[in-house]
Amino acid sequence: MSFFVSLPCRLIQELRLVHALAESSHEVRVTKDARSRFRKLEELAGPLFAEEPGEVVDISDSISFCHEQPKSVIAGIERQLIFPHRIIGFCRDQWREERPTEFLFQGQVSPHRLVQLSDWVRENWSDKELVFKEEDLLARLTTALRSSIGLHTTREFRTGGLLIVESNRGRKFPLKAWDETYFRRMAQAQFVLCPGGSFTWSYRFVEAMFCGAIPVVDGDCSLFEGFQFFRWEDRADSLQWDARIAEENFHRAVERFSVPREELDGALARIQQENS
Repeated sequence: MSFFVSLPCRLIQELRLVHALAESSHEVRVTKDARSRFRKLEELAGPLFAEEPGEVVDISDSISFCHEQPKSVIAGIERQLIFPHRIIGFCRDQWREERPTEFLFQGQVSPHRLVQLSDWVRENWSDKELVFKEEDLLARLTTALRSSIGLHTTREFRTGGLLIVESNRGRKFPLKAWDETYFRRMAQAQFVLCPGGSFTWSYRFVEAMFCGAIPVVDGDCSLFEGFQFFRWEDRADSLQWDARIAEENFHRAVERFSVPREELDGALARIQQENS
């Protein structure tokens, strides 16, 4: 008997939950469309899902998530977020003694976020301005066209000690499911800027800690509790990356945002027993 998940797997929380489920000792199946979204992840982790038809239990109702809180649930096991161990292990393997990037922000730079980042740069480097290079009309049209047809766009800018990687890679498949370059960059950074978006919390906060960087946040929420981080108003020149802090954050994040395999196996075995 194997488990079937009919979720579309279009959202990051959903993708991470189903990937975590696939790391159990039980066979897991997903729809053909959902399977295609995991192609890049399977290049990292190997085959995640069973393919042969057979007796299945649909456990889609046992998987749920709420982005606002956040909350993630698998088979009655609840965490704020649930990351698969394979991704956590990849991030840990990227740690190096040298971290050449002092401050990093990578992601989509909306008008609001551009204001946030610009203000932060001015506060920390009074002689610097966050100015995106002006592109000619053809370049702007080319970028807009590539984005509209699902192609990935990336631009890099350095201002003071900050590297900004403006990218839509995290919003489009197949890189939405797994973008190795994103995590490699983060593992080269000492600090990662984690400005809030629609909600105060962000995936960057957790991903940064898995990669050994120390987050810099501009608000408060329950997701941040128990971790060591810096705040938006802290002076950049006063911050020092500390390996001890990075290690403590990493181990606490593993505890808070993943599920031990034996615990997941036990929960799934109980569901299997109920349906046998």
